[in-house]
Amino acid sequence: MNEFYRSNASLPRTARSGSLQERLSEWKERRLDHVVAACHNSDDPFKEDFGEYHRIISEAVAKILVTDDIKNETESLLSTVGILFPTAKGGLREATGLIGAEIEKILSD
Repeated sequence: MNEFYRSNASLPRTARSGSLQERLSEWKERRLDHVVAACHNSDDPFKEDFGEYHRIISEAVAKILVTDDIKNETESLLSTVGILFPTAKGGLREATGLIGAEIEKILSD
């Protein structure tokens, strides 16, 4: 991620407080799943990629939420997103940039 995405990322209000598990759950429901629904059945390739990556991350977060080590698993997810970011293009680049910055914000609270 870079400063552009860090400065433009914002979390839903309900994802800004509570335990890490609560913040991730709210982020999944109120941001990731909302984007997936908004991009579903789009004819725009950018939106298709953007929505699909949000779906993938939403599924990963669902798995993280039932683990015993939520913090380490979330940090691992952030690392994976960070690896994809430099070479991603189009909707995938925007998605990795925003998602990575949002995960950073969730972990920093």
